[in-house]
Amino acid sequence: MKYQGIIKCLVEVENNTLITRETDFKVFNETYNYDAAVFTPIERKQGTPVSFRCETYDILGETPEMAEWSLNGRPIERTENIKISRSIDYGIGHSDLIIAIAEAENEGLYTCIISNEQHERIQQLLLQVDITTNETITNLKVSTDHKTSCIQLEFDLPPSTDLSWAHFTPFFVVVHERNSTESLNSFPLMAKCNKQLHCKMEICQASGILEEATEYIFRVSMVLSGSGTVITPLSKPAIATTW
Repeated sequence: MKYQGIIKCLVEVENNTLITRETDFKVFNETYNYDAAVFTPIERKQGTPVSFRCETYDILGETPEMAEWSLNGRPIERTENIKISRSIDYGIGHSDLIIAIAEAENEGLYTCIISNEQHERIQQLLLQVDITTNETITNLKVSTDHKTSCIQLEFDLPPSTDLSWAHFTPFFVVVHERNSTESLNSFPLMAKCNKQLHCKMEICQASGILEEATEYIFRVSMVLSGSGTVITPLSKPAIATTW
């Protein structure tokens, strides 16, 4: 137990700059129940974005490419909802796991393993997703208006939606190029809806969100009640090619 406490690490990066890192180091006795939860869970509501960061250090011979992510012991693959972004800043590397819209399937223990010939380091995070509804947007259709250089989206709202609420609530569009989730992006949009709970919205070239002559996959969710407390899961995907 004598090693327990706050451990400070000074990391020298470029330009002789020193960065201080502090870790609360805990030592457990042999009778500790390792099967019990030892992680403080990170809680997110369904439909909200989530990102985790795994740091690597140039001074330790590490690069962001060495970081490998897994969920509940299984390697994480890029999907329509997940991407991994890598960067380096002042000798500290970042491997960022980004979940565009959190859903039930994203819940669990995330592990980042950084290994080279000299050592191996592990970082772990526990994600819990608060499932607020199983209702989803349905019948998503996406088309291209080449005259106006706009992508038009049409869909039906969940049956319980209040029409007056639908005129003011934000919708979240998750989009990426069909052959690459590296372009994964999510952004809010407003929609125009009729009494049959059928809605339309559009994304035009002027927004700068989409590239020309590119095939994209689209999915949509929405805030279903006030204060953003209830957000639907993502809709089934629809595909369209831009102007």
